[in-house]
Amino acid sequence: IVFLYRTRPPPGSTPVPHAALCRSRAGARWVFATPRSAEGGDPVGVLCGLLARDREPDIEQTDQLCALARTAHVAMSHAKEFGRQRDTAQELLHLQHMRTEFLAMVAHDLRHPVTVIKGAAQLLLDQHELDEDTRETLLGSVERQDDNVDRMVGDLLDLDRLASDSDIAPIIK
Repeated sequence: IVFLYRTRPPPGSTPVPHAALCRSRAGARWVFATPRSAEGGDPVGVLCGLLARDREPDIEQTDQLCALARTAHVAMSHAKEFGRQRDTAQELLHLQHMRTEFLAMVAHDLRHPVTVIKGAAQLLLDQHELDEDTRETLLGSVERQDDNVDRMVGDLLDLDRLASDSDIAPIIK
């Protein structure tokens, strides 16, 4: 027994009668075929079972061959679904990697202004003899870096709002 799978011929090509093609390729005397359909029911090909013997198969053999063809059809459908799920899993892994990189960049960008704020505050607390100009410079630095942090947090919240309003929200979260 030989099983062949043939898809629909490309548009514009001359289709070869399937039974003739199967017989010529495998030297078969008997051909069993079951249509292969897409999810929507559209035919996409034929799964053939070939039997190279001189006498006609009996009813039991015919039933077994048809059951085998149906099982092969189900196995191919499962393999196709597995491929789709594998592709989806790879896409999700890629998105997770992008998310991780994004969070690392955000953490890095937030560390700089926080370090400046912390350093300026520490100087203001520890150095009581600072002149007024130095104190003003440090306080101005704290204010600018606070504005930077505030802007970055606002951008992140805007990004979160955009993501929650779109179709990709379940993937991002």
